[in-house]
Amino acid sequence: MLNRVIPDGKKEVLWDEAGNYRSHPAGVAHFFLVYLAVLVGFTFAFLAVTVSRLAGWNDSLAEQLVGEPFWLPNILAGACFGAFFYKRIRHRFAFWSWVPSCILLIWSAWDWHGAMSKYDSTWDTYFGKNCGGSECVYQIFLTAPFYASVAYALGAVLARVSEKKKCIDYGSQLLK
Repeated sequence: MLNRVIPDGKKEVLWDEAGNYRSHPAGVAHFFLVYLAVLVGFTFAFLAVTVSRLAGWNDSLAEQLVGEPFWLPNILAGACFGAFFYKRIRHRFAFWSWVPSCILLIWSAWDWHGAMSKYDSTWDTYFGKNCGGSECVYQIFLTAPFYASVAYALGAVLARVSEKKKCIDYGSQLLK
């Protein structure tokens, strides 16, 4: 049985006696937590736009950063959720949380490009500021979750790197 010591002194079992890798079933939660981060990001974006409009700032920087094509609140929420939840659910799935949303985005863009690109730009529909009307819905349901999922994975990577640094510091203290 192979274990690793994590910074708080607990042992995490990686392989069982039969040599099988033990996968934590809660690791799948990382794929769904990305969409919770997206909802939190949209909530913060809504609040930022509402506050900027109530303050009388028309076409403000806040409105430009929270909407397409940047989706900054979704990216920040994704990174924070990735770091936070990786520390609670240590699983490699956190690093691959971007894959489902990437597959959906590529599949949809490929289908759009084949059917509708003669009418509208595929780039503007998914990533640009010049989407029109209902095409912006693709950015809300596909592009913003993709950005948040990449940020979620990067947040998990940063949490993992800081965890390894703590382990190295903990090990060097034991050697003294």
